[in-house]
Amino acid sequence: MPEYLGGAANQWHIHNVGKNPQIKLGDMWNKRLVGNEDAHNWKICQEALNVLEDVTNNQGRNIPNYVPLRKAIEQLRDQHNKPEVGGRGKGDVALWSKEAQDMAQAYLKSLEFQKWLQANRDPGEY
Repeated sequence: MPEYLGGAANQWHIHNVGKNPQIKLGDMWNKRLVGNEDAHNWKICQEALNVLEDVTNNQGRNIPNYVPLRKAIEQLRDQHNKPEVGGRGKGDVALWSKEAQDMAQAYLKSLEFQKWLQANRDPGEY
């Protein structure tokens, strides 16, 4: 496999050396993937894609190897599982444990919360 993916050494690229590749977007953004951290690596790749989009679309910078670099980052990202949120399925990131979710749901249904809500509701809200 080549040492540089998506661009040459003097361009923005993925430095593919060792077991943890590093995505290098010039001097502004560099991150190394982490061994055995599948969801975290997916997020790193997605963040790199977001930075690439922002730089080209919002900042107007011309990245000569934009297309091959984007494709290489997407391919690297897709080797990892997308994180899960909230237990709703693939693509979600679990922010709370199941126990914490159940406790929060129980509180929202409780009389205590209903009383608090009634006492603290903004009169102009409804």
